[in-house]
Formats: sequence, C-alpha cells, structure tokens
Amino acid sequence: MSYDALFSPIKLRGLELKNRVVLPGMNTKMVKNKHDVGEDLPAYHAARAAGGCGLNIVELVSICPECHAYLYLGLYNEHHRDELRKVTDAIHAAGGKAAVQIWHGGFVPEEFFDKTNKLETPDTLTVERIHEIVKQFGYSAKLAVEAGFDALEFHGAHTYLPHEFMNPSLNKRTDEYGNQSLENRCRFNLEVIREMRKNMPEDMPLLMRLDAIDEMLPAVTTRSTCPAATPAALPPCTKCRPTTWSRASTWITSPPSRRA
Repeated sequence: MSYDALFSPIKLRGLELKNRVVLPGMNTKMVKNKHDVGEDLPAYHAARAAGGCGLNIVELVSICPECHAYLYLGLYNEHHRDELRKVTDAIHAAGGKAAVQIWHGGFVPEEFFDKTNKLETPDTLTVERIHEIVKQFGYSAKLAVEAGFDALEFHGAHTYLPHEFMNPSLNKRTDEYGNQSLENRCRFNLEVIREMRKNMPEDMPLLMRLDAIDEMLPAVTTRSTCPAATPAALPPCTKCRPTTWSRASTWITSPPSRRA
C-alpha cells in the first residue's frame, strides 16, 4: 500500500489542511467541573498539532444539559464557547487546524449522570423535544464556529442518539421518526445536518462520524442503514463531507427501555 499522498495538502470544502494526518476525537477526561476545560487539554492538542497533525478533532461536546455527564465537555452556552477557545487557540498557535464533535449521547452516558441530567432515547422523546434537540445541535454548531473551530463533526456513531434513531433494533417509534422505513430512521439525522449547516459558514467542512459496522445489528454495515453514508442519495444541502468511519467498539449494553 502506498502512502505517497499522506503528507501532501488536501482541501475539504474551503479548508486546506497541510497534510492528511487527522487526530480523531477521543475522550481525554481532561474536563474540569463539567463546564471548564482542564489545564492540560490545550497542551495535549498543541503537542499533537506541533507534531504534525493536519487536523485535530476535539472530543465530543454535549449540546444540552440533559446528556451532559461529568466525563464530557459541553457546548451549549457562551461560557463553554469561551473555554473551548483556549483549545482552538492552542492548536492554531502550533500550526494546526481544529474540529470538534457535536454530540447527544442518548442512553450511553446514563452511568455517569447526576441530578442535572435526564435520560433521552428515541423511545422517550416527544416530537416537540426532537425538534428542540435539532435546534440545540444548530446552536452548538454556531457556538463552535464562534469558538474558532475550522470544521465541525456531527457524531452519529457508537450508539449515541443519532445512531439510536438509525438502528431499527434501538428505535421502536411508530411515527415519522420510527423504524418503519429507512427514510424515517434517518429523518432526525438529516434534520440535524441541515440545522448545523444553517449555523456555520458555507465553506466550512461538516463531517459525520458513523460506525463502519453496526454491532447492534449482526452483519449489518452502517452504509446500509443510513443514506448520509451514500452521497448520491442526498441533495447537496444535506451532504457531510467527508464521512469519518469509526471502528471503535459500540456500546452494546441494552438500552434502558429494554433492560431486564
């Protein structure tokens, strides 16, 4: 296998990267009091940018208090925006570019909840709350742009809420967001993509993270469960470029509504 292009520049929409080396988003636990960036997080990312990464994807940020467990960063108010500016400033000073994962965790972070959190899954959400969450994704995208990020990533993998909607074994709804069809299962994600795109510059890349293998469905790849993974299936206004395929272990604990 040839890696001749690895260290050559590449352009994603309006963003030019100095090479194709990308640090994926990973939970560092470098969060302080849920709402502050730990002192070591800017240095962590600056070191990797200085080491040659073309793009650092900062770990997931919660779009709302309901899913914001103590292990995770938040990005739903101006304080969070200003805290994350410390990270983007450090990455830029080291010669890198920065993206961030915009996230709702669904049932996954429940183990780390405190009294400020609320469990939200496809089965528990009203249509009104779904519409509100879509708007919260858009507002988080707006704050991320203001925090200095060069690209955004919509996290749709690892049995987080977007994945829960796409997966017919996790989505038992019977309405327009339900599991009766591929179109219904992907409706939430496509609405989120459109809302995020409305709140970011036209030339800024919007990435989407998906599971390469959907371990909640035996032998089913995400390519067959989400049209966002098939560019030809989408109108231009809804496309994510590029899609990032993840092979991290899916959280396979049974969701709360189906635990024994």
